[in-house]
Amino acid sequence: MEYGPPRGLSPARRGAARLPDAGLAAYRGSRARWPGAQFDYEHHEAISGMICDICNRRAWRLHASMVTLNHLHIVASWAGVTLKPPTVQATFKRLLGLTMARRTAIRGRQWFSEGGKPQRVEDIKHLRHLKYEYLPGHLGTLWLEDYLA
Repeated sequence: MEYGPPRGLSPARRGAARLPDAGLAAYRGSRARWPGAQFDYEHHEAISGMICDICNRRAWRLHASMVTLNHLHIVASWAGVTLKPPTVQATFKRLLGLTMARRTAIRGRQWFSEGGKPQRVEDIKHLRHLKYEYLPGHLGTLWLEDYLA
């Protein structure tokens, strides 16, 4: 059973809805070796915990994360080191994929898509939009640094 938004969404500006793109979905589907990942709610806690662990071990700041049934969002920052966002994204994908492989005992499966374009948080207004509007608008497990205060 497929959960969440349709696969193959067109790019959108911040705050704008993304519309289904059948051509993009067909292209991505034709290149996929595995069906789209499904993260059951029992996996949400493990994924959220691993996101926190990845950030803690690297002294990155985790502002928020959202784990849904078929994808996730991470809002993190780092200082004092020269890292490019694609490197950070690749680290999350590699380590979270390893976590999922261990939890499910499925070897060789790709849990997260290749590539992608991490987006920079523009300013505090954009960060608040992500934390209090965009991410809570998804159906899934939300983690906010504010809950720790």
